[in-house]
Amino acid sequence: MAREGKFWIDLAGVVHAVATCHEEWAGEERGTSLEALLQAGWVRVQAFPGKYLFVDHGREAVSPVQGPALEGFFLDPAGRPIPYGRLLVERDGEEGEFGKGENAAALEFVRGRAGG
Repeated sequence: MAREGKFWIDLAGVVHAVATCHEEWAGEERGTSLEALLQAGWVRVQAFPGKYLFVDHGREAVSPVQGPALEGFFLDPAGRPIPYGRLLVERDGEEGEFGKGENAAALEFVRGRAGG
């Protein structure tokens, strides 16, 4: 079953569920701002299978330990794309929008391995 909801992926690749909103979680759980976490290398995720996946981070590439955690939002355990209507990804201020089934391209973009 695909993960659904709001999450942060920290620098160690640990996925943290967000019960409220990303901004509140950053302040309440970490004592900082959303922008500060993004610039420090944390990855923000909103995953709603069937609807959309939004991934955002403030660096040119995610770290090697964040990659596997991030992959779990794009692909199921068998390596098949998790169905989303839209995939919206942003890295270091550069935006990419991908259509249904373009999970692999969106994942490579957000990882920082492909051009815009």
